[in-house]
Amino acid sequence: MKILELFEDVVTYLDTNGHEKTIDFLLQETKEPLTIVCLDEVPTYDEVKAFLTPRLYNNKNLKLVFGGSDVDYYKPLSQEIGVEIKTYPDFLFLHTYYFQVDNQKIINPKVDTLYIFMNYRTRLHRKMLIDCLAKEKLLEDNYFTWWNPPFKDGRGATIAKEFSNNSAFSVTDPEYTWKHWRPKKTILLSQTTEPETPPYLTVPVEFKKSLINLIAETTTDVPFITEKTYNSILWKKPFIILGHLGIHQDLVDLGFKLPDFIDYRFDQEPDLEKRVYMIVEELKRLSLLDLEKLKNLAQPFVNYNYDHYGKLVNNASFPDYLRIYMEDKLQNDPKRMQFIEHYKDYMIHPYKKS
Repeated sequence: MKILELFEDVVTYLDTNGHEKTIDFLLQETKEPLTIVCLDEVPTYDEVKAFLTPRLYNNKNLKLVFGGSDVDYYKPLSQEIGVEIKTYPDFLFLHTYYFQVDNQKIINPKVDTLYIFMNYRTRLHRKMLIDCLAKEKLLEDNYFTWWNPPFKDGRGATIAKEFSNNSAFSVTDPEYTWKHWRPKKTILLSQTTEPETPPYLTVPVEFKKSLINLIAETTTDVPFITEKTYNSILWKKPFIILGHLGIHQDLVDLGFKLPDFIDYRFDQEPDLEKRVYMIVEELKRLSLLDLEKLKNLAQPFVNYNYDHYGKLVNNASFPDYLRIYMEDKLQNDPKRMQFIEHYKDYMIHPYKKS
């Protein structure tokens, strides 16, 4: 079985040769079993359908593996187009743990802000949230970042023209009518230079001085939990997430606990604009309370979640059909080889739902 990585192999070929020649290439490759893997992104239904085109539908030698957190999400699409589509939710779950757990040296400074809100790529829901925060004057006394550097991984004109929206293939700046904030590059005082990649493996000083990690996940369209959320657990922070509908409940279903001083009713609001408003209203309510008292209230929850994360890691695995891919992708880093060695026995999948 041959394995191709979506962005490194397929999208790079697409940008160079165009869509039709890419389909020709994949048809040739699927004369034998082929798996296309993308574990750190989640394309939407429409993107998958548009990319494959009917020419690759009902191809029994093709398998797609994405990183979504709901193993059943792509089932209807898989049945519709006749292509096997699987999700492997544990990649970012495990990757974040193995690269962060040793960095988790808690310094416990006095909390001086309600939240920190770190953004690298601009997406529509992130624009909506930061604009609403500005409207309620909740940006001024809190920490936030706004980077939006150009893409440097080969996703260019072809992918932008034919497939881009607000999900995995997004390479364009989504349109939004700003009402209360004007976008500008904004970094933390501890970030003196812009790195090649986002500083997601470091713990900024400002993070430690904030009560809550306010997270705008990669997508609100597809069930997907990324390192943005898992970092919060490893860094022992309460969190409020703007992600897919019910993302907080998904974490509860995995055994994590939500602090009871935060009202998470927004988690079940299907209307994105209303959900953004409800999140901001909750932050506004919390901003009137004593931050040190809230920090003390949070400690039992963040300590429990940190310990629970480690227990889940000990029961996680990667499936046999991904083993070759994982070993090839991770083989050059000693830390990642530890990752591979730990999961070689394929233990029980913690995301499996009854």
